[in-house]
Amino acid sequence: MSWDLLLTKALGAFFVIAAFAGMAFLLRFLYGPKGKFRDPEWDAWNEAAEFERQREQERNGEAILREAFLRYAGTFFSGRGQDDASLQLKREHSLRVLRHAEEIAGQEADFVEPGIARALRLAALFHDVGRFEQLRRYHTFADDLSCNHALLGVRVMREQNFLAGETPKARGLVLAAVAAHNRLTAPKTLPDPLRPVLLGLRDADKLDILHIMADHLGPGTRGNSMILLHLRDEPQACSPAILQAFAEGRVALYRDMRYTNDFRILLCTWLHDLHFPATRRIARREGHLITIIEGLEALPELRARLHAFVDGFLATPAASGSAAVRRQESRRIS
Repeated sequence: MSWDLLLTKALGAFFVIAAFAGMAFLLRFLYGPKGKFRDPEWDAWNEAAEFERQREQERNGEAILREAFLRYAGTFFSGRGQDDASLQLKREHSLRVLRHAEEIAGQEADFVEPGIARALRLAALFHDVGRFEQLRRYHTFADDLSCNHALLGVRVMREQNFLAGETPKARGLVLAAVAAHNRLTAPKTLPDPLRPVLLGLRDADKLDILHIMADHLGPGTRGNSMILLHLRDEPQACSPAILQAFAEGRVALYRDMRYTNDFRILLCTWLHDLHFPATRRIARREGHLITIIEGLEALPELRARLHAFVDGFLATPAASGSAAVRRQESRRIS
């Protein structure tokens, strides 16, 4: 076959392919996604379907991680009643913090981007994963008597490869939030997207701690000494430093607590450190702080002051999440 004939056939094939490619491009331009003559409802339907497909993949992945967390936590149960009860409390706490984080993320504009909301959910699930090893080693949940449970949790997450399937960005966000969730003060400047993840985690954690403490500090209760950080139960006693923090409108410090009443007051001062409007709404709806305040049966005047403070604070509409966060970054966080 001559070179002329081969060249003619090759050119013919090229023009046929180019013609089909041009037709395909034109049809896509006219009727493809966001095409000139395409019904916009088709694109909206496709985008919604793709979003739901991705969300379903995320849910499946998060369900696998949830099961991995539960399996890991289950290895620490020994049959010893008191220790197992404390471990069960932490396991249930982690799952409730996850639910609070989901609710906050679902109501706040800071979490519109799916990756940020996912990072918050994973940080919530694993934020206390160090508690299990802490209890086994030291037989306490008091960090000042043992170790920093947040940093221990980061080490556990790395050793167990819980986040092996996540992107480097997601792993960084989750590990950073877990490492800092229990710090006395949050950094004054937090880069996005770590800022909403960390502060959302701290809010969700506080909401469920209020739930737990209502069971241990409410009227007529005798709380678990380990959960109450071994504080002295003297019905009429309060520490001056804790009362001063409340009077000055700032968050009280763990290190100043001596009595169980101090814990009740400290938990009320946490309201100064809630970062998102959704968190206020949840706190008001659940009412755990009111139960905690009612435990001050021997101090009716102080109980009335705390009632007025909590009722007034939670009844006040909070600022938008982002603005509230930036204002709170200059305040003390506990």
